[in-house]
Amino acid sequence: MATEEGTIEPSAQPAPAPEPPSEEAVAAVVDEISKEIKEEKKGEGDLKATLLISGAVVAVLGAIFAIFKKVKGSA
Repeated sequence: MATEEGTIEPSAQPAPAPEPPSEEAVAAVVDEISKEIKEEKKGEGDLKATLLISGAVVAVLGAIFAIFKKVKGSA
């Protein structure tokens, strides 16, 4: 607030700038982000492997079904 003389009161001064985070805090955050990215990539790999295995199982079952259908039709 300005006084009648035009000077600024101490309470109206801006707050001091916050101190920057310590190197340890920054390193901890970077490590945590790295771990999350690795876990996410690992999860994507697990999903791809699961889908591949599921696709192979469905293909084998389909082939067995087709063979039995062909054998039943020829008998």
